[in-house]
Parts: sequence; C-alpha cells; structure tokens
Amino acid sequence: MRQNFHFAAFVFYGIFTNSNQIFMKRIIYFTNVLILLSTISGFAQISLTFDNKEYSFENLTETDTLLTYSFVFCNTGQDSALIKRVESSCNVIVKYSKEPVQPDISGTIDILLDVSETIGKFNKSIYVYGDTSAIKLSITGDRIAIPTYKNEDYSAIPPAKKKDKKSTKKSNKKKRDNQ
Repeated sequence: MRQNFHFAAFVFYGIFTNSNQIFMKRIIYFTNVLILLSTISGFAQISLTFDNKEYSFENLTETDTLLTYSFVFCNTGQDSALIKRVESSCNVIVKYSKEPVQPDISGTIDILLDVSETIGKFNKSIYVYGDTSAIKLSITGDRIAIPTYKNEDYSAIPPAKKKDKKSTKKSNKKKRDNQ
C-alpha cells in the first residue's frame, strides 16, 4: 500500500514539475506530505484505554517496602494491539503480556515498586509504547518514617518526692492567706 502511495505521489509530482508555477508546486508538495502523514498516523495508533492512568498510595509507613498495583486496560480498536515495550522509572518492575491484545479484550500491566530507600513523597512514571504512540501511567505516594526514640538513661535523676496530704493542705492554706 505504501509503495503504491509513493509511486502515485511521485507520478503526480512529476506531472507538474515542468510547470513554471512555483505556487502550484508548493501546494502539490504540501498535499502529498499531508496525505503521507495521515496514512502513517492511521497505521500507527495504539488503541488501549486504561481505567485509570494514575494511582496514589496513601498512608504508607516505613514498614511498607514492596508495593504492587495493576493498571487495567481494554483494546478499544478494530484491530489487535501490541504493546511493543514498557519503560519505567527506577525501582519499578513491570510485567505485561507480549502477545497481541484482541479487540474488546482486557489486560493488565502489573507494577512492583520498591520504596525501601524512599522517605517522603515519590512520583514514578511508566510509559507504554505501541507502534508509535506512548501512554503515560504514574504512581505517586507519600512514605512516612516511623519516629525512633533513643532509650536514654534517666537513672541519674532522683525520683520526685511525694507530698503527704498534710503538707498539701498547709500549702493551700498559706496560698489562701496570702491572697
């Protein structure tokens, strides 16, 4: 199909090259480029629709180190779709099927995220590539460190003296008298 298109474009362009009208040549060239781009973009679309392209992990503590999530998608196109490759940020492991996804069939892209060395907010990106287009997925979250308290030696501090009830009554009486 592409060879036929290129041949037709070459012939069409050759017919008008003998013309001295530069404007006509530019219109023909521009038209050929538009036709070529529309033809290429028609072949190169990936038609995967994701339920949700962003996910946020909430209430993570320091004990949460390995996180998992599955992005669910459906092939909404007329033809089978193929995920050619998936690129991700560091500490993100991605698992997906390398088989073509038939129309109206769902699939998943499974994510395993290692946040053992991350404290605070994080944002990880995953790019899913079809023929030429890319779909960006993102995972965010906030991992809070558990406060650590050092066991201090408080044995050198003498314990507080307990006041007996009589001394408390006397001190209260003195306060009332002074007022």
